[in-house]
Amino acid sequence: MKTSKTGNKFYDAVLAVNHAVGVIEMFLAKLVLVLLVVVCVIFISSRFIFHVSVPWADELSRDFLIALGWLGAGYAASNNDHLSIDLLSSIIKDPVKREKVYYNDNQIIDEFASATAIRKLLADNDFREIRRVVPNSTYELLSRETELGNVILDLSYYEKQIIYNLRKMSIEEIRDIPDVNEGLENNIKNAASYTNNLTDFIDIVKSKRYTQSRIQRILICVLLGIKKKDVEMAKKSTPYIRVLGFNENGRELLSRIKKANPRLPVITSVKKFKDTNTNKTYNRMLDIDMLATDIYTMACKNDCIAGLDYTRNMVMI
Repeated sequence: MKTSKTGNKFYDAVLAVNHAVGVIEMFLAKLVLVLLVVVCVIFISSRFIFHVSVPWADELSRDFLIALGWLGAGYAASNNDHLSIDLLSSIIKDPVKREKVYYNDNQIIDEFASATAIRKLLADNDFREIRRVVPNSTYELLSRETELGNVILDLSYYEKQIIYNLRKMSIEEIRDIPDVNEGLENNIKNAASYTNNLTDFIDIVKSKRYTQSRIQRILICVLLGIKKKDVEMAKKSTPYIRVLGFNENGRELLSRIKKANPRLPVITSVKKFKDTNTNKTYNRMLDIDMLATDIYTMACKNDCIAGLDYTRNMVMI
């Protein structure tokens, strides 16, 4: 676990405490692992070699195993390594290893920055720092699109539309939004009636149970009109592949995917797919996909027209 100075005394203190706790957790986990091995050796040898029953060894090994799980989980979570458990089934041939900074870190270490830190730099218009942490091609793209007014950093760009939708919706309609349960719909309705600012709205609604990330997911669903039945319908179907761009290697990969999975929908032309597809689930998913593009462009200064999914060609590198 690594720490670094951020310039914020409180945040540096939190990082230092987190580092110290991580060191202690790792030490205790190693100690418990050693003790677990010793107890297991005693238990097995006494039972199968000396034919002597040691009842405490069985109980103690179980306790050590539980303690090891809790200590290891805490240490993994503090390092964001627990994500690798979810990703084991989708490991690619040459995975990209996270270096020096962790997910949602705001500090920059050497030339490494998280996406959160880069978004903060964009918000501060600090392109000198951005140049240090992204490839030249990315820097040029961000510079150009920022100058054109096409860079959208967060949901605040759509706060009026979101608050409008929430004020228009009934309690029952809000309850039907994914991730809304246990009476959260009442808090959301009250917050939308109290403020028209998303920052204040999230501060009012969020809690230990309802995190900011969860509230933001709910707000995206409000903006796009996504209901619980849409999520359930999507879970039961095989997602389509929406191709936005490719290079020569990608062209070959697409050809192989189509041959290996002839029933897997690969969308290269929205119009052609809409004209020929008869699957209601795919139509609904694609409608939400296209609506997201139309709403996204509402905050752009130049590419602000609707229907770009029909008119914009794929990017070929």
